[in-house]
Amino acid sequence: MRSVRLVWIIILILIACTKDEIILPFDSNSKILFLSRRIEDSADWQIYLMNFDGGSQRKLTEKIVNCSKPVPSNDGSKIAFISYENGYYHLFKIDTSGNDLVLIAKNDEYCGCPSWSPDDSKLLFTQRTDFTDHKNDIFVMDITSNKETRLTFEGNNSCPSWFPNGMTIVYTSTISGIYRVYIMNPDGTNKKLLNPSDIPFSNPIVSPNEEKIIVTSRSWNGSQIFIMNSDGSDLKQLTFSVDPDYWDIGFPRQGNQNPSWSPSGEEIVYVTFERGDPDICLINADGSGKRRLTNTSSNDNNPCWSQDGNFILFNSNLNHKGYPDIYIMQSNGSRIRSLSNYYGDDIFPVVF
Repeated sequence: MRSVRLVWIIILILIACTKDEIILPFDSNSKILFLSRRIEDSADWQIYLMNFDGGSQRKLTEKIVNCSKPVPSNDGSKIAFISYENGYYHLFKIDTSGNDLVLIAKNDEYCGCPSWSPDDSKLLFTQRTDFTDHKNDIFVMDITSNKETRLTFEGNNSCPSWFPNGMTIVYTSTISGIYRVYIMNPDGTNKKLLNPSDIPFSNPIVSPNEEKIIVTSRSWNGSQIFIMNSDGSDLKQLTFSVDPDYWDIGFPRQGNQNPSWSPSGEEIVYVTFERGDPDICLINADGSGKRRLTNTSSNDNNPCWSQDGNFILFNSNLNHKGYPDIYIMQSNGSRIRSLSNYYGDDIFPVVF
């Protein structure tokens, strides 16, 4: 009897472990946006949606999109994306149901970098305004009134995003000679340089508690991730490694890039090239506790967080079939598994 009981205990444990493996992860309240190439004999990208467990994969729109990450609104009801058609860049918004497609802006040289205000009433974006010197400016569209307002007029301006309180916009500009980090009011007034560093920066992202900003250096010697206080003080470099197998063929050396705040604001996930192939890494916001979450010869890229911070999604060719899938893992790097499982390219996962 004791041996039979022991066998049953082992079976129950295996069932529990198997069950946990099957249902993890699952969040019925979240969806995943991603780009996919699913048109036969075509290299064109389209936007797809799927459930958090990878089920119910469906196309959002017939529009062919630019190879850039789609941006969901904060309430999850709308998507902003860039389409390149007939020689023009188009910024569209569309409902997550695939209805109500609306053109926000159109430009024949560049239009992009959309960012929703915290209340989703406004949409920031950049577009080309100086076609001789190829400079961009930042605009904001009031979604209700369809009123477009230009916010910048000097230098080359890019990467606008909102502070969580909706009262401040952070962006980069060359108004002082190189790309530096600035802030301004939502109406474009009160522009202020945050940090006079001689390092050119891009992609400023404010922490969820608004206390910190992470930025990425724009360097031919290897991009690195920095952090500063939201007033520009205490600039600190978080990453230092570079691709050891660099060959100068006219492209910047790979370092560390694509940072993303955890929902708690305590950790930052990013991509590192310190072993040559891109891996997903995690680091605490104070620079401590760096750990590599993926460690293979595959191309692991574009990480993002689940809404609860328990999981990290990314695209990778871990399947070794020559194309990337959307993958998910726990935030400690365990239980990596594919979600999209498609024979074509799937990239740029976004959870909303």
